[in-house]
Amino acid sequence: MPISSDSPVSPPGDVWSVGEVAASLSLPTSTVRTWERRYGLAPSVRTPGGHRRYDAADLDRMRLMRQLVDQGVAPSEAARTVLRAGRADAPILARTLGGPAPWADEVVAASRRLDANRLRALFQELFEAQGVCTAWDPYVTPLLRRMGEEWASGDLGIESEHLVSEVLLTTLRSRSNRLTTGTQPPVVIMASAEDDQHSLAVVALQAALAENHVEAHVFGQRLPAAALATLVARFQPKAVFLWASMPRPNGDRLHRVVTALSTSTRIVLGGPGWESTSIPQARHARDLSTALAALVAEV
Repeated sequence: MPISSDSPVSPPGDVWSVGEVAASLSLPTSTVRTWERRYGLAPSVRTPGGHRRYDAADLDRMRLMRQLVDQGVAPSEAARTVLRAGRADAPILARTLGGPAPWADEVVAASRRLDANRLRALFQELFEAQGVCTAWDPYVTPLLRRMGEEWASGDLGIESEHLVSEVLLTTLRSRSNRLTTGTQPPVVIMASAEDDQHSLAVVALQAALAENHVEAHVFGQRLPAAALATLVARFQPKAVFLWASMPRPNGDRLHRVVTALSTSTRIVLGGPGWESTSIPQARHARDLSTALAALVAEV
């Protein structure tokens, strides 16, 4: 829920106390203290008397933090975005970030024009500002749902939906390639299950791992169970991520292979297809952030 719809104002002076910062952002003082204690958004100035104060760059970071939380981003994810941006970049990001609904309006409008360049810029700006994991649930997931609904109702052509999907996949792959060297053996192997043609979630997770300096190789859609076993034997990864959008049965070939692999390799399963599948050693990730946390913990 948004904390406040009021626009933040600048407190007087060159450095500010926690109370002055809270007042300028229309926040309770306790919230500012919680952000410092829990998420590391601490003031960087200490007065001769030993009091801690916020300077202009600190205030920009706090403004960005409040803006992200107002947009529906979880405070922990928002804080990671702010800290990753750095003090100097915070005011730039605060100016360029838009809320999920206006951003989605721009994406849909560009898709209607079949404007691939504008779509690419919108996705790149979003991921640079927030990171893939932070942006996924409040921005990308509602966008994809909206486009599917507009296509189903006849308000949007299938060519527009396909263009958005292709540009999104290309942008995510480009981000992964830019943030990792590709010269080291993968510590994470990722793929979609047999007979599963969806790969967007896998590619998004690869990009989120790259932002966390984790090398992951994606082996695409419909990876056969035997090929998965061969890859694990060859690379000996620390973890394997498998996506399934369609229901996976217990006892089939893939189930037997994954069960066997899970005794020596961390297996993380994503997607609704695994909901009725029993693999005791595997971890079921309900969303992108859960999958990311599970995989990063292994490396």
